[in-house]
Amino acid sequence: MRGMNNPTTSLASIQKDFPFESRLSLTLLIKFWEDLAKADTLSGEHARSLLARLREVPALSGPIDDITLLDQAFSRHETRRGT
Repeated sequence: MRGMNNPTTSLASIQKDFPFESRLSLTLLIKFWEDLAKADTLSGEHARSLLARLREVPALSGPIDDITLLDQAFSRHETRRGT
C-alpha cells in the first residue's frame, strides 16, 4: 500500500499516478513561522530554525508544481544531518 506514512514511498511515484494538476503553497505556513519567529521563546527558536532550513531551498517559498521538490529538500536535509 502506498501512502505518505510509508517512508519508502517517493513523491514522484505519487505525482506520476495522480491524474489531476496540483499546486502546493507553503505561504500561510511560512507566514505563521515568520510571526512565531519574532517571539523570544522556544517556539520562536524552532520557527527561526525552520525558516533557516527553508532558505536553503528557495523554491519552497513559492508555488510548488512539482512535489518531488519536497523529496529533494528532505533528502538534502537528511544528508546534511548525516542520517
